[in-house]
This record gives sequence, C-alpha cells and structure tokens, in this order.
Amino acid sequence: MASTGKKPSRQRAPESKAFAESMRSNWADPARTPAAPATWVGHTKNRRMQLVASLEGLPDNALLIIPAGAPKQRSNDTDYPYRAHTAFTYFTGWGSQTTPGSILTIDTSRDVVRTTLYARGPAGRDTDEFYANAERGEFWTGPRPHLDDIEATLGITTRSLDEWSGVDADDLPRAVFIDDADPLNYLEITQYRVDTLGQQRADDLREADQLLGQIVSELRFVKDDYEIAELSAAIDATHRGFNDIIDSLPRAVDNPGVSGWWRGRSRPGHASKVTMWDTEPLPPLVHTRASCIG
Repeated sequence: MASTGKKPSRQRAPESKAFAESMRSNWADPARTPAAPATWVGHTKNRRMQLVASLEGLPDNALLIIPAGAPKQRSNDTDYPYRAHTAFTYFTGWGSQTTPGSILTIDTSRDVVRTTLYARGPAGRDTDEFYANAERGEFWTGPRPHLDDIEATLGITTRSLDEWSGVDADDLPRAVFIDDADPLNYLEITQYRVDTLGQQRADDLREADQLLGQIVSELRFVKDDYEIAELSAAIDATHRGFNDIIDSLPRAVDNPGVSGWWRGRSRPGHASKVTMWDTEPLPPLVHTRASCIG
C-alpha cells in the first residue's frame, strides 16, 4: 500500500555468495535495555480520546488512518533527516526516531476504541534487508526498536507493518485519512475509492479527510501541561544558547565554531554530532526536546 516513489538507487550490493554468507553470520546479539513507559504516555492517550470525541461530521464508526509518512529523498541515494508527520507524532509521542512508513489506526466502530500502531521491527541479521537495502537496512540506517519495546514505551498496541494490508473494501466507506502525510500513497487511496465506491462517494470521503485534518489542527491549538513544560524548557535552552554565543564571540574565529556551541546547548547529549544533512542515526526511541509538541 505504501509507496515512496523513489528512483532506483545506483548502488548495487555484491552478488557473491561468499560475501552474502559473511554478512549474515557471526553477528553478536545487540544488548537490549528493558523499555519503560514514556513520561508523555498519559498525555498522548488523552489527545487520542479528545480526537475520538471530536469526530462530528465524519462517517459513523470511522476508521482513522494517520501515517507517519515516507522519507523525503534529497539526492539519488540519500534522504533528508526523517521527520514523521506532525499528527502522527502528536497522537503517538513518537518523534524523530519514528520508523519511516509507520501507521497509526484508530477504530471507533466498537464500544472500546481500538488503537493500533503498525511499525517495522528489527531486520534479522540473516536477511538481505539488513545489509543490502540502503533505504531501510539496519546496516545503513541504524537499529530499529523491537515492536514490544515500542508498545511498552508508547502505550499503544503495536503490530508488524507486514500485518498491515491496507483498508479492505468493507472498511473503505468509513476510512478517513490524514491526506498530506504520504502524498503518493494518498493518490493510490483516492483512485481506490473511485474504483470501489464511485466518484461521488470518493469525493465525500475526500471532504471527510480534509475535515479530519482540520479537527487535528484545532486540537493542537490548545497545549497541555506536558507541551507547556517542554516549550518552556526549549525557550530556556534557547536563552542559554544565545548567552553562550555572546560569551564565545571573543574566542570565535569562524561561524562553525559558534554553531558548535549552539548545538551543544540546544540539543544536549547528542546534538554536537548532528548537522543539517547528517545521516548518522540516533539510538532507537530517543526523542529530542519538544518532539511530542503539536
């Protein structure tokens, strides 16, 4: 269902059998730290509850589809640093380390609303994906968190993205999408609706998609206690950063030097290693300051 629309990479993995066997073997098991619920879990749950209570004008028993979106290509074989769609991050709390292509679904057709997150788990070291897929292979992009760790951290039932087969024809009349999260995929959804339900019903659902986007935007206008605290902390860090720059100017001989002091204050702990086009991954489930703010 998902589509990135990327051109094939010019990179080609060696086809030697010996090379493949070497790449698939003798890997140490990566250390795992038990995952714990994130501090914002209660806040993101409340946001999802507010969303479900604000669906007037959408189809009855609506099935909400909120994609994280695909990576944005910068050049032939590199992507921009990944950023999940704001709505996805707002309702999950999963920020800069979201696995690309993840999908949040909220099914309101039952007495108890069912929320499910579909994400791609780690690639086995015995698979070609691990080392031969430059787009999502962990050898290239860094480790992906285990699905049970995602579930424990975010407090959302999590399933493998492989289990997501899209919206079937029975659910299509009640499926409402965030329409700008994955534009190429949304084009496919639009055509699927026309082919299955007819043009008029497809147009009605397109209006429902736009209404969902409006509802989400209006919910984000009101900041909760967590967001206010994070915004305040970000403002304080900005203040300290500018003070550091002022103090460092007599010693600075070039602009990169000043930028280094700025990064050290604005994103303490790992920021000094991150540049605008950096592709070095951060550890799984690490969230930058204010990553859960809408």
